[in-house]
Amino acid sequence: MKKIFTIALCGLAVLSAGAQKATVDQAKKLAGKTDKINEARALIQEAIQNPETANQALTYYTAGKIEWDAYDKQKAVQMASPDNVNPLDMSNELLQGLGYFVAVFPLDSIPNEKGEVKPKYVKELQKKIAEKHTDFFDAGAVFYGEKMWPQAFVAFMNYGDLPDMELLGNQRPQVPDTTRALAYYYAGLSAWSGNQLDNAAYAFAKAREHNYTQPDAYIYEIATWQNIEQNDTTREKEAMNAIFDASKAGYEKFGMEQPIFLNNMVNSMLNSGHENESLELANDAIGKYPDHAALYGLRAFVYDRMGNSDASEADYRQAASMPNVDYETMLNAVKKIFRTGQEKWNEIELGDPDIVAKKKAVHTNYFEEAKKMAEKARTLTDDTSAVDYLIESIDYQLSL
Repeated sequence: MKKIFTIALCGLAVLSAGAQKATVDQAKKLAGKTDKINEARALIQEAIQNPETANQALTYYTAGKIEWDAYDKQKAVQMASPDNVNPLDMSNELLQGLGYFVAVFPLDSIPNEKGEVKPKYVKELQKKIAEKHTDFFDAGAVFYGEKMWPQAFVAFMNYGDLPDMELLGNQRPQVPDTTRALAYYYAGLSAWSGNQLDNAAYAFAKAREHNYTQPDAYIYEIATWQNIEQNDTTREKEAMNAIFDASKAGYEKFGMEQPIFLNNMVNSMLNSGHENESLELANDAIGKYPDHAALYGLRAFVYDRMGNSDASEADYRQAASMPNVDYETMLNAVKKIFRTGQEKWNEIELGDPDIVAKKKAVHTNYFEEAKKMAEKARTLTDDTSAVDYLIESIDYQLSL
C-alpha cells in the first residue's frame, strides 16, 4: 500500500509540473494580444511564483515577450496615430520586459546533464534588447514628465548602461559618451527629485565620468553628498571624499567659471586637517587667476582657519579693492575688517596716553573702511538685509 501511495504522489508531481508548463504555454499564446495582456500577466505571474517553473528560462522569456510584444504593437500604432496609445503604459511595458529578459540570461546558461551550455534565447535577446536602446531614453522622458521619479531613474540609467552591458556581447549599442552623460544626468535629476540621494549621487557621478559638458551635474553631485552627510553624520568621511572628487573634476574642467568647485575643494581639505595643502591650492589658483577677487577672499578664509589673522585681513582688503569683487566676498571682507577693528578697539587701555590717537586710527582704518566696504556691498545684491544689519552695527561703533 505504501508503494502504491508513493507512486501516486510521484504521479501528482508530474501532473503539477505539466500543469505549470501548460500555464506558461497558455501565457505565451496570449503574448501580443493587447486586449488579453492582463490575463497573460496573471498566468505568467502564477508560473513565476510556482517552484516548478520559477527557475526556467522559458518562464521569464515568456514574461518579457508579453510586455514587449504589447509595446511593439503600440509602437506601430503610435507612429501612425500618436493619440491612440498611452505612452505611460508603453514605458512600463518596456521596463518590465527588460527586467524579465535580463533574468533569462543566467537561466539560459545553465549546463545540461552532459555539462554543456547551449543557450536557447541569448542571441535573440541580445539583438532584441540592443534594438530597443533608444526607446529607454524616450521612456525616461515620459516617466520624468509624469514625475514618476524611480521609474524615470531606471529608464535613463538603462539607456546609459546598456552600451556596457556584457550580457549583450557584440550586440552592445555604440553610443557617444556625451549622449550617455545626458541620460545619466537626467537619471540623477530624477533620483534627486524623488529624494533617492544615493541613486542621485551615483548617476551624477556617471554623468561626470562620461564628460557631461555643463557644470550642473558636478554641482548637483556635490549638493547630493552634502545632503547625504546632513542626513547621516556617520557618512561624513565618505561624503567629504566624494565632494572633493567631484569638486576637483569640476575645477579641472571649468576652472574659475564656477568658483564653487575650488571653494569646496579647499573646504574639504581644511575639514580633513590639511591646512597647508589647502593654502597651496589657494596660492596656485591665485597664480593662475590673479585678477579674480574671490580667490583672495578664499585664501583669507584659509588664513583665518590657520590662525593668521593679519594675512587674512590683507587678503580681504585686496579682494574688496578689486573691481570684480562679488557680494559674498565683499560681505565677508566687511565682517572681517569690522570684527578686527572691534578687537583692536577693545585692546586699547583706558590709561593709555595715546588713547585718542589709537582710537582715531581704529576708527579710520577699520570702522570707516568697513562702512565704505559695506556701502559698496549694498550695490552688489538685491537682498541688502545682511549688509544693512552690519551698517547699523558699524554706525553704532562710529558713534562711540
